[in-house]
Amino acid sequence: MKQTDATAATDAAAVVPSAEESGTVHNAAQQKVLERLFAAGISADSSPRRLAEYAYDASNYRVPPLAVVFPRSVEDVEAALAVCRETGTPPGRCGRH
Repeated sequence: MKQTDATAATDAAAVVPSAEESGTVHNAAQQKVLERLFAAGISADSSPRRLAEYAYDASNYRVPPLAVVFPRSVEDVEAALAVCRETGTPPGRCGRH
């Protein structure tokens, strides 16, 4: 994914927010995934609101993800899946939004 410097700076702030900015404390696994996604140039959100939005499907189970990614290309999907492989994070998908 090619980005301008301004876009990269905006995405960088959104991908790995500090605990003060996000209002949450990332656990070690979540922080590792977010750092790898950021390094790969993948836009992701780990805010409590976004994680809650993607924590369920048509069932009654609620399982919040570590992060929600917003791929813009096939290369972004490949990079996000590579991060999942590297960190041992099972990927999920949600196409309802």
